Amino acid sequence: MDHVPDPAPLALREADFVVFGGRRLIFRHPNNPGRLLKVIRPDRDRAARRIWRTGQFRVFQEEISEYLVLRARDPNAEPLVAPIHGLVETTLGLALEVGRIAGPDGGLAPTLDDLIRDGGVTPEMREGIDRLAARLAALHVVVSDFKAHNLVLLPNGRDFCVIDGLGEKVLLSLRKRSRLVWRLSLEQARRRLHARIATGRHRPLRDRARLPEGLRLADMAVTDAEQTP
Repeated sequence: MDHVPDPAPLALREADFVVFGGRRLIFRHPNNPGRLLKVIRPDRDRAARRIWRTGQFRVFQEEISEYLVLRARDPNAEPLVAPIHGLVETTLGLALEVGRIAGPDGGLAPTLDDLIRDGGVTPEMREGIDRLAARLAALHVVVSDFKAHNLVLLPNGRDFCVIDGLGEKVLLSLRKRSRLVWRLSLEQARRRLHARIATGRHRPLRDRARLPEGLRLADMAVTDAEQTP
């Protein structure tokens, strides 16, 4: 049987960069406009590389694990979270491939934090937050950061889905073990979101559409030797 060579890693360029978060850099998929790629920031999670068996990729492990919980318990569920399409090798290392949630203008859908900043949260959107929380509680799908910057508005203009923060940050999670603990924790987070909406509190506006200061893609590039097991 002829050997089929592994596909070349996806080449990620600065032109593909979309936004950065606390632990990941987000890029457009160079071959699929409906997908995004999450790459681990090399300047973060250094402790994770020493503590966890999966190292810096534990965050991917948690997201995939909780996404599988969702699919197992309700395979036909409405988009409660951005769909996960697997792992892919890139020139910047292993990436998590996820669905891209688009807004009315074709760009990235606004986060709840964006809507709070612009004063654009409607009563229907507030009900959408409650529906999302109720479904996550019922399915016992755990989100470590049920916060405004991790929720994006769906195209129907009233419902939200989770784009980041799936899973847990700690090793022994009571929220995963107990439905009651998860419901209580989620209810606190839901009330905090409504309080933020009522007061107009949002994250300080930062230019996250540029690479973090001091971080260069050339320094992150993975060599052929590093790509080979």
